[in-house]
Amino acid sequence: MAFTPIQSEIQNAIDQAERCAAATGEALLLGDPESVHAATRELHDSAHALALALRGVGGGADLMTSLRDRLVIVARDIGVQREALLRRSAVVDRVHDALAAVARQ
Repeated sequence: MAFTPIQSEIQNAIDQAERCAAATGEALLLGDPESVHAATRELHDSAHALALALRGVGGGADLMTSLRDRLVIVARDIGVQREALLRRSAVVDRVHDALAAVARQ
């Protein structure tokens, strides 16, 4: 079954969001702050593009099952990356506070 133009747009947006979620995970593993920043900016932009593409869909009924399934997975992956970024940020804050306390002594 061929995709309609809106389904093709959504598929492209999902493809990009999947790539960005994976790149964010890789950047987090590497631990390079500049890479993390760039990857998360791209992930944010791809999530925004996906949201805009989904505006043309009426309640999900127009989406093929395969696109809906991928959408659920990419939404979960974006949530996982968000949680990982929050945890990493908390660790950096704790290390910063500990180093600042040592420096004051």
